[in-house]
Amino acid sequence: MPLNNHNLPQQVVQQASSSPVKVHGTIINVSGDFGRVARQGGIVLDKSLLCKALFDTPAPIRVCLPRRFGKTFNLSVIEEFFNVVTCKDAKLVDGNVDKAAGCANRMELFKDSLLRGEHPEFFEEHFCKTPVIRINMK
Repeated sequence: MPLNNHNLPQQVVQQASSSPVKVHGTIINVSGDFGRVARQGGIVLDKSLLCKALFDTPAPIRVCLPRRFGKTFNLSVIEEFFNVVTCKDAKLVDGNVDKAAGCANRMELFKDSLLRGEHPEFFEEHFCKTPVIRINMK
């Protein structure tokens, strides 16, 4: 069945909400930065399947949700998964980013994720492979 633009948001939400749930961490942290929360052992609801749901959606999606609904956090999950390794993720070696070390650092965030467990082929094909531009309008 072809997707139409009117049903895209509902289809993405339905796919994401029907996904299994996995919770990691033990510390309460209210940051909108997935990488920071996960590295500090914060309680994280696994939203990694959202990466595949968005990737499988053929048209652009506009996310309109009220405050405190996890928009920033979900975008940071998407950024951490797709974005190429940068100097933020790894040290420079001879003026170049150590991509292997950066990828390994980021892999720690997703090592027990639902996406890696349920869709390993998608994970390997897209993890740390796409440049992401993130613009904050705050």
